[in-house]
Amino acid sequence: MRSYVLSLVSLSLVLTVALPMPAKATTTVTANYSVNNGVGSPYVFGTNNFSTTTADLNSYLSAGCDIDRNDLAIENIVPNTTVATYKAGIGVPGSVADPTTWNFGAWDNLAPQFFSRGVKVIAIMDYCPTWLSYSGDNHGVPTDWTVYKDIVTKVYQHCKTSISYVEVWNEPDVQFLSLVNAPSGTYPDHLTAYTAIYTNVASAIRAVDSSVPIGGPALGDPSNYTYTPSWVTSLLANPTIAPNFNFISYHHYNNSTANYTGEFVQNYAAIAGASNLPIFVDEWNYSYDYNQIPLDGASPDAISYAGVRLTNLFEARAFASLMFSDNTGNFPFFDSNGNLEPKGSTYRLLAVDLGLGTGNSTIAGTTSTAEASSAINSRGDKTVWIVNDGTSAVVTNFTLSNLGGGSTIVDRLFEASPNNDASQYYDSQTLAVSGGTATVNNIYVPAKSVVGMTLNSYTNPNLLANGGLETGSQWTGAGSWGTHSVVANNQQHSGQYAALVTGASGVEQVVSGLQPNTTYQLSGWVKKATANSDATYMSVLNYGGTETGYSFTTTSYTQGVVTFTTGATNTSATVSFYNGGSATSAYGDDFILCVSSTTAPPAPTGLGATAGNGQVALSWTASSGATSYNVYRGTSSGGESTTAIATGIAGLSYTNTGLTNGTHYYFKVAAVNTVGTSGYSNEASATPAGPPAAPTGLAAVPGNAQISLSWSASSGATSYRVYRGTTAGGESTTAVATGITTTSYTNTGLTNSTTYYYKVAAVNAVGTSGYSNEATTTPYTPIVESATLTLNKYSVSHAGGSVTANVTLKNVSGSSITLSAIDVAARDQSNGNRDFGGAGTTTLTAGQTVTINPTRNFTTSDPTGNWTVFLSYETADGVWHPLSPTLGLMVAN
Repeated sequence: MRSYVLSLVSLSLVLTVALPMPAKATTTVTANYSVNNGVGSPYVFGTNNFSTTTADLNSYLSAGCDIDRNDLAIENIVPNTTVATYKAGIGVPGSVADPTTWNFGAWDNLAPQFFSRGVKVIAIMDYCPTWLSYSGDNHGVPTDWTVYKDIVTKVYQHCKTSISYVEVWNEPDVQFLSLVNAPSGTYPDHLTAYTAIYTNVASAIRAVDSSVPIGGPALGDPSNYTYTPSWVTSLLANPTIAPNFNFISYHHYNNSTANYTGEFVQNYAAIAGASNLPIFVDEWNYSYDYNQIPLDGASPDAISYAGVRLTNLFEARAFASLMFSDNTGNFPFFDSNGNLEPKGSTYRLLAVDLGLGTGNSTIAGTTSTAEASSAINSRGDKTVWIVNDGTSAVVTNFTLSNLGGGSTIVDRLFEASPNNDASQYYDSQTLAVSGGTATVNNIYVPAKSVVGMTLNSYTNPNLLANGGLETGSQWTGAGSWGTHSVVANNQQHSGQYAALVTGASGVEQVVSGLQPNTTYQLSGWVKKATANSDATYMSVLNYGGTETGYSFTTTSYTQGVVTFTTGATNTSATVSFYNGGSATSAYGDDFILCVSSTTAPPAPTGLGATAGNGQVALSWTASSGATSYNVYRGTSSGGESTTAIATGIAGLSYTNTGLTNGTHYYFKVAAVNTVGTSGYSNEASATPAGPPAAPTGLAAVPGNAQISLSWSASSGATSYRVYRGTTAGGESTTAVATGITTTSYTNTGLTNSTTYYYKVAAVNAVGTSGYSNEATTTPYTPIVESATLTLNKYSVSHAGGSVTANVTLKNVSGSSITLSAIDVAARDQSNGNRDFGGAGTTTLTAGQTVTINPTRNFTTSDPTGNWTVFLSYETADGVWHPLSPTLGLMVAN
């Protein structure tokens, strides 16, 4: 690597260059970890609109984003048609109302990818097909709620496996809900129209899913979501809506961070009379206009702006917040190469580095002269951070109280700034704790940046002194190596200073107190001042082995990592940063030396698996120090492949899709960080299965104001739902009965002489089947009841025989009636053949009871047949009506 190692090693001149110390404003932050100010939600770190490439998704997850919101846009899913044509097609395979003919591509191409990587998905159930809209565009009020509900149900059923929450419509108080041509008496204002939309959407979804959270109203006009949230109050007062109103959502755009306070979110639900409901601030940014400057995609101003907004939302205990960003305008979350834009580094620092995006945190007590906060994350790490939204750097002093027992604690510092993307901590030191309190002073916070700190009993603190080059000591160099200094000229990677080596020069540090036969890792950030052919090096020597290092050639900061193992008797090593030629200058910063063998995270615990339709959903408990997780799968216990089926999972869940129903799958998970991969978690297994097949053989038998239904069992069904209508194919999408655990149901309370149509669907834990065949009949008002049925005599042979019955009939119609025939019928149970016959005309006065003895002669060729004898009567209109009871009859051998 270089030919003059010995001359460098023999030198020990201490670098005593005076550091420039320009006057900086000083801020203070005091964190009290004994204070519990409530739960900080991990879902504060979300965005709107799905990314469109795998690189985008990977960057999204690397930033700790764990919730996303996107339109279902049902107007783009359902084909163009008419209301009449759609209604005629309900229940008809291949018709315009058959969802298998619809276009779900926009959703299916993106949502399952997010959902399977552990991202919670908010689906906006919007808007309305133009042919179903009063206004003739997709923002109008639906003209036919039966059709609209049918569409919503079918869209949700198709997409439900990648939906975590459903939001009803979007900004109905502004341009996205039109009242044009809508009946003014029915829909006098936007709130009334939205109430109808919410009622019908919730009803349609609840028909097929009783548990998915539904919410709204996603208001966009600030006057509707200030301290008089009349929309939410009105919706919650509606007894039909209230049980299905599970979260409150609104949008907040503000170009001044100072005008956005946590008090707003904290008070919103309470003012609406629903303090128990989660708040979703599911659109926020500087402006809804993509062309606003300076918060476009590449602007570093977005770092601190996002820091202030996220801090406020976190402290305000918002359940979810989603920055409005889109790759079609000037608010993208990624650049053209899939890399995070500056605002993404703020997300990464808070959600990943500080661990606030993994599980619920406890919001601690914070007092500060700046925008700052503190919390205890789900791993138990104590955290604190400060946002500098100003145009000048500041210096911050942290006071950390109620840290618990122990005389020391180790900190790790992270920075999101124009120079640092927060991908790794830039410094670490062991702090003395006295009386449960530690202090960290003179932390440099650049302009437009966020600086955060985690505190824990880390076993591998940074072993380098002044690894961030902030104090100007501990590093040595020599004049024969050319010019070396510490500078503060905006070339630092983090903090205020970086090392500058010019020409054939370098700096080094001897680290003592190392353990023999121990593996260590050295990392650092380096960039060349100008591009040329000479390399710049970071290396380790004098550790008991051959010098090993990393070479840098780019003019942008790049991280290098070197791993080495000390010799059997070596307890020290020399770390150096130097140029390999005389024609270059280079900057180095954030050098970290730690024990490598102890930094891989422990194995995750609590792995669980839940089967779905062609998929298995996994979840597990966080592993301390993990930055991502890998999932491994097999089809036998202990037979998981050593090649992961998914890597880089930032959250604590993953859904493996595309599986074969009926196949039993086994899973394990491993935790990953920059050093290595943990061992495997416990094993979990599940068998994916689809919803049951549609029931068959649905039959309907009329009665007095009731209809009795029966059908054949559907394999795998745990219950059934019954749907009813009064026209063929017009069954409501809302079931008249659910949770039926047998294969029969009697629908009572009907109107006699009205014809009813029925279909049945089977249900299991995975989902709901398609519809059965349709059955129809008409309930009637009875005029005769059968009191008794006995067999006086019967004579049956293989060729046939006769049956004489003793029948008592009572007229219950209230007036005299004439029955044109009384029939004794026999049905062969093996083949359904039926013979009729019986008494002739009988007249009964009101309330009269008569006894008759009809006889039936019939033939049979069944030598062992089972026959059922039953009764019916015929009225003057030619309609036969059944009578009960029935008797079984065995043919003699």
